[in-house]
Amino acid sequence: MILKLLPRLAISLLLVGFLIGCSSAPEVVYDQKVDFKSPKTFTWLDDNPLKYSQTEYKVSPFLEAHLMEATRSELESKGYRFVSMSEGPDFAVAFTFGAREKIQKSSYPSSYSLSSASPGAYSFRGPGAVQTTKYVEGQISIDFFAESTKSLAWQISDSGKIKDLSGEELRQAVKELMADLLTDFPPEG
Repeated sequence: MILKLLPRLAISLLLVGFLIGCSSAPEVVYDQKVDFKSPKTFTWLDDNPLKYSQTEYKVSPFLEAHLMEATRSELESKGYRFVSMSEGPDFAVAFTFGAREKIQKSSYPSSYSLSSASPGAYSFRGPGAVQTTKYVEGQISIDFFAESTKSLAWQISDSGKIKDLSGEELRQAVKELMADLLTDFPPEG
């Protein structure tokens, strides 16, 4: 099954901050009926395996190429071989990227002091302050579709804050992200 590519967004140099370090543990789901031990070939789901979901933010035009390069390198280092779709790969790989604006609020007193009456006790003075920060959170998923079942076999998703990256810095960050996300692929069992 080949998915149609969603319309491309205008070009800029934004990329997800989780490329440097994710704020949460990645979520992994997989089909336990799929044999992950014998498959050794993979390809892209289609010519443009990066799909965009729920995003109005501009993404680097190089993101897709970097994702493909880094994923191919990681899988080949694990003994997988890249083949064309016509050669009947064991897996077809795709990526999904989305981003949305979020607001983070932090409250704290304008001044405080430690109390000597009780260990760990604080006394607060003043009206306090609230700091509001807007940021963009991005999410990426890597999907492996099994040729044998024609369905999703393995997926990992992670999210983090958007960060400006470009050029070699972007390529290296994507390489590190793919190494981290594909550490436990294929699943044991």
